[in-house]
Amino acid sequence: MSSTVTLDESGALVLPQAIRDRFQLKPGSHLRIEVGVDCLQLLPESDLDAETTVEIVEEAGLKVIHAPQDINGLDTVAAIAADRDARESRIRS
Repeated sequence: MSSTVTLDESGALVLPQAIRDRFQLKPGSHLRIEVGVDCLQLLPESDLDAETTVEIVEEAGLKVIHAPQDINGLDTVAAIAADRDARESRIRS
């Protein structure tokens, strides 16, 4: 799926409805902009609520990443780093 959009005078752009629907974007949704050598990439960022929170939990002695099945752009490295930081904080306390 691709679309062409136009920036307005303030630099804002409007995403087409089909794209907003596909990625479940609504007013207030966060998009991360990745800048490449000759391109821009918009990536939906999960809202910090129970439906989209990525977390690492222990199940039967194993660490397991829990995330909604429809989450886009799951950042496994960030989830692992957050879990490591939380463990280090508990150790220091």
